[in-house]
Amino acid sequence: MNDASVAGEASEDKNFLKDQTTQRWFGSALIAAAGVAAGGYLLGDGLLRAKEADRSVTVRGLAERDVTADLATWTISYSASSGNVAEAQAKVRRDTAAIEAFFKELGFPADAL
Repeated sequence: MNDASVAGEASEDKNFLKDQTTQRWFGSALIAAAGVAAGGYLLGDGLLRAKEADRSVTVRGLAERDVTADLATWTISYSASSGNVAEAQAKVRRDTAAIEAFFKELGFPADAL
């Protein structure tokens, strides 16, 4: 290689950088690189914020306390058998009176029975 060819290549390199097409490509590449860098930063920042927002406490357990019941429904069934309908009805009435008396002794009001 001679000095003239080296000088010619250096001249072509300077002209290459001054060419408008080359400048457009470098400008486009610079804008794309800045966009990728900004997008990566924003994506990473968003993921960090999402992780921090997920910091919550979930508690599962059992709580107990004594509660006085103010309402109860009890189903009581009883029967009487007899050869006569009147006698069976009389037995049922006596059993009903005995059950009501039992609950009245326990302090239940008559309108609750």
